Amino acid sequence: MLWLIDHPWLFFVILLLGLLFCVNLGFHFRRRDEQNLSHIESARDGLNVLLSLLLGFMLPMAHPHYDQRKELIVDEANAISTAHLRAQMLPEPFRGKILGELREYLNSRTDFGRGDLDESTLRAPSPVPSTPG
Repeated sequence: MLWLIDHPWLFFVILLLGLLFCVNLGFHFRRRDEQNLSHIESARDGLNVLLSLLLGFMLPMAHPHYDQRKELIVDEANAISTAHLRAQMLPEPFRGKILGELREYLNSRTDFGRGDLDESTLRAPSPVPSTPG
């Protein structure tokens, strides 16, 4: 059943056909049972209230996660800026190395943020330069 979620167009078509079937089934039962129309209307109204409450409680619960994500991005940008300023105070052989690594990190981080990197690139170990000695 999980393979259906991996194919969104097929999932959309199956879900659309299922919903159309349920609507047609509801119209058929409504025509057949006109005297219980008040029960159907009250059930419909109850479902509308339930869905509106669900939506009303779900949005305030999701809002702090969005704010936390924004805060994490700002914190990461501040940490990168601090690392850049601290690296500029180091003596030259270390300054160039650290600024180069920081530049490489920024490039890979922006690629990851844009979605340019695939999972195989992320899982591949980065080559560590060997130091003589």
